Amino acid sequence: MVACGLEFVFVKMENLTIRRYVSLLESENKSERRRALESLRNEIDTVSFAENEFQFLFKKILRMLSDSSEACRELSVNILENLMNRASGTDCWLPFLIPVLVQRIGNQEIVEVSEEVRLLLVVLFRGVISKVGSGMSQYLDESVQILRYTLVDPYPKIKQESCVCASELARNTPHFHMQSESLVKPLLLNFIHQHSRIRLSSIQSIGDVVRYGDGKSLEVVVGSLGERLLDRVVAVRLAVARVVGDWLLHLRDRYSHFHRLLPLLLSCTCDEMDEVRAEALELWDAAGRQFLKENEEELKDRMDFLEDTPQHYPPDVRRPNLGCRVLAQRNASKVLPALERELGDWIPDARLKASQLLGVLLLNAESHMTQHLEKILGVLCRACADTDPAVGRNAEKAAELVGYFVVPGVYCRLLLPALEADPGPGHLRALAGVLRGSERAGLAEQLPLLADLLQGRHLRCSRDAALQLQLLGCCAALMLVCREDCRAVSQQLFAVLLSVLALGADGSVARRATDLMEELRTLEGVASMADLYARHISPVLRDLEADDAPWTAHSPKRFIFQAVVQHSGEAICSSLEAVGRIMVRLAKPDADPEVKVKMFTVVSALFLERHSSLEGCSGLEDFVKVVIEDVVAGNLVWRAGRTAEAVRAAAVTLLWAVLRGSAPVPRPLVASCLPLLLSLVEDSLPRTRLTALRALARLARAAFTADTIHKVLPAASQRLDDVSDDVRSAAVSLIVSLCDPLPADFDVLCSSAVVDALYSTMLLHLDDPAPSFQAIMLDALKKLAHVNPRLLHEKVHASLSVSRNTQGNEILLAHVEALLASTSS
Repeated sequence: MVACGLEFVFVKMENLTIRRYVSLLESENKSERRRALESLRNEIDTVSFAENEFQFLFKKILRMLSDSSEACRELSVNILENLMNRASGTDCWLPFLIPVLVQRIGNQEIVEVSEEVRLLLVVLFRGVISKVGSGMSQYLDESVQILRYTLVDPYPKIKQESCVCASELARNTPHFHMQSESLVKPLLLNFIHQHSRIRLSSIQSIGDVVRYGDGKSLEVVVGSLGERLLDRVVAVRLAVARVVGDWLLHLRDRYSHFHRLLPLLLSCTCDEMDEVRAEALELWDAAGRQFLKENEEELKDRMDFLEDTPQHYPPDVRRPNLGCRVLAQRNASKVLPALERELGDWIPDARLKASQLLGVLLLNAESHMTQHLEKILGVLCRACADTDPAVGRNAEKAAELVGYFVVPGVYCRLLLPALEADPGPGHLRALAGVLRGSERAGLAEQLPLLADLLQGRHLRCSRDAALQLQLLGCCAALMLVCREDCRAVSQQLFAVLLSVLALGADGSVARRATDLMEELRTLEGVASMADLYARHISPVLRDLEADDAPWTAHSPKRFIFQAVVQHSGEAICSSLEAVGRIMVRLAKPDADPEVKVKMFTVVSALFLERHSSLEGCSGLEDFVKVVIEDVVAGNLVWRAGRTAEAVRAAAVTLLWAVLRGSAPVPRPLVASCLPLLLSLVEDSLPRTRLTALRALARLARAAFTADTIHKVLPAASQRLDDVSDDVRSAAVSLIVSLCDPLPADFDVLCSSAVVDALYSTMLLHLDDPAPSFQAIMLDALKKLAHVNPRLLHEKVHASLSVSRNTQGNEILLAHVEALLASTSS
């Protein structure tokens, strides 16, 4: 009789009950077969079997594994497990069980259709491995064949149980390495399973399979393990740390794989979870101590003279042991290329892990990184420019470690040429990090070189906000580390900060530059920001003057000049000459009109400040002369076009600001500017007409004569008809300021025609449709009544009958009569 590859020889069972149940297994009724199996399961523990009876029964039950009834197959597996555990040896059942397991669950085609029964068979197989132990070596091929298919079984619980089977088989079988590679691929397929417990079991199993295998598959496994470092489940990442740590300690050919294993474990030491970090650090420390012990002779000198933690060492960081440091140093050259590739990965999490690993690697490599510094700096610059803020922060921290372990003279020779050739935010951010980690004494020696680089126009004149912020970061790092030593390069630092303040792409850049200016002031020990500017703006202005190239609206020097004027305060007094020369050059007819407008506006603000910075300046009078004569006058001349119109508006605003200030205006300048202003009161731009009238009021008071009144009054009177109410109001104010009071040389009788025309025009506008302007005009006429009250009385009396503003005329008439009465008495 043959079934499932088993040959049966009739054996007479001594126990009648068992014999009866065994005979019922041949029944065609599945219910009877199931009841027989249940009875056998219950009775079998109370019966002793001879060896031939045991084999006969075992084979009978094995045959039931192919029964059509799922319940019968489940019961059969339970009975087989019971029999297997009762047997004193394995020869009476193992040779029969293994082929059946291969047939049922060790084929590509699924023979056992029930997932539950397949799971029971895998559990049974696990029990076989545990019971047989090293004896499984003779069935290694069959065992591996079973696991190859159960590991990829669709049922998750079977996968999980198969992983445990693979681990036990690897640990207990002497010659497992001969077949270990066959299990690697099925296990790796489970690394991406949706269930975390399957991923966890697969990682734990691959640890044993590789450790007790031949090691050839480690290179393939490492890549998949690295991907699991990005797993969201903490237990999975912890399993990776444990597996890699175990390999570092126990893998037979681990020395040839250190460069593959170190990145995995070091990445775990900077995991976001404390549990993972703590265990990974313990494993890394253990691996270092073991390496030190295994290489005691080779490292004897370094151990004998084991240095304490260096004085200049990152704060709040535990220094790795000597073994860890040597491991990192010897494998850095192999790890760095892979790191560089990972930092260019399209997956943000992969780049984040790589940036974290870079910092840990540098911490362990310490000064040994110097021989790889060129590659390291390139990697750092690239990582610092990453679009992911977290990657940039990690790279910046790693750059600080370079500063701690590499002397400034060395990294300057490599990093500064790169900045000169292709400057970018990433390069500057890396430099800032390196500077922050540097030792003060060494960095102070490189200050002139660094300051000259940062002062270069290709950096400080950039309009890129990211680059500006990193440039400020470099300045801040220098001041943070070198402190008072920065006084030697304070001029260069001031030039950089001023340029960034002037060209700041947004408010945050300007605020940061202002804060650093204040810090520089503190380092220099000066009392105020004005004192700081007084020390440094002269060289800045000389640099601006030295450039003969024409300035445009987008020229960096235009913004720098504007910043000097805006922010220097009273310090500008010491450089008025230079400011005047630059203004004269910018005010030439062929200069950029937009630059002119900007320059006129910023200088106007300087004169119009409530507490002007120019008050008390020794050269203010000469400066005013230059501004009026050489800057403003030529730009007040009428020229056609909208652009020329804007220039005239800005120029007349500057003139008004100068005249409004406290500086005395030389009389010859009044004579030269008066005709130009008179022509501007008829300009097409209302703002220009308004400012021209205001400037005329200031200018006329500076040269307060009858001749001035005769020239200005007619022009002001004409503006009473202006379309702009502001211009009309300004014209009224100008007329009042000219005639109240009158200059000493003004003869009313000789000027009666001028006064008559003025009164007539103003009385006409007393009838203005706007009540508000009627009130303004009435008030003005009251103030001007003293010029010739009799004439005004006659004109008001004559206009009463034709005027629409009867009330206004009556009020004015009463005021004039009262004035006449007071003068006659």
